[in-house]
Amino acid sequence: MKLIKILSIFLMLMMVAACDKLDDKLLDNPNWPTPETADINLYFNEVQLDFKNFYGGMSNFGEQLTRMEHMYGPLFANAYSGGSFNDVWYQAYAAMFKNVNAMIPVAEKANLTTHVGAAKVLKAYALMVLVDNFGDVPLTEANNIEITNPKLDPGADVYKAAIALLDEVDAPLDEANVLRYVDLIKTFSEKSQFLLISHNKRTMEVANTLYGVTMEELGVSKVLSARLMKAKDSKEKLAEIKNITPATA
Repeated sequence: MKLIKILSIFLMLMMVAACDKLDDKLLDNPNWPTPETADINLYFNEVQLDFKNFYGGMSNFGEQLTRMEHMYGPLFANAYSGGSFNDVWYQAYAAMFKNVNAMIPVAEKANLTTHVGAAKVLKAYALMVLVDNFGDVPLTEANNIEITNPKLDPGADVYKAAIALLDEVDAPLDEANVLRYVDLIKTFSEKSQFLLISHNKRTMEVANTLYGVTMEELGVSKVLSARLMKAKDSKEKLAEIKNITPATA
């Protein structure tokens, strides 16, 4: 009997040790890696998929308003049933913003500037879309696991934060990348109009009109604008003012 008790205790200790050893192996789920162990490229793919889902959800609400006239009458209720914005809020805060905030430090450590810049642009765009659709939205207390009901930040402050993110992307661009970007803007400007927010001189050179804010008096902001002319246009305008025919180059 005594021997049986000893063997039972021994077996129980073996089982506990085996369980502890087994639990250690299961602590790291290969299907749910941490930001530090995840493949940064796959992480970036997830951010892009999050943005796709958010963009699709927000676009759908706007599309409903524009196409309801062609469905069952001019009233929204006649064309669509009730719903909620839960999914787009989830895609923005629980998915995209969470993944962007986790990915950026890892990408910066790996010197993956393209990943960092693209993630900040996507986040800035999403913040602006949220403000445009809902007004005041969470930002400073968002994605904090200790705060289950984050406060709403003023829409203007959220917009400033989004523009600051875009400035962070624009500022470190080198000359070669800026010139490629400018060439792309020139190409698409033939059929589209762009509003650019930038402090980069090469980027500003491609603009037709510049807008800026100055403070001539302390505490008093003033918006200034300047319309730019290309070299050829400038010669023709100067010749027109002097009432002479411009020379052909």
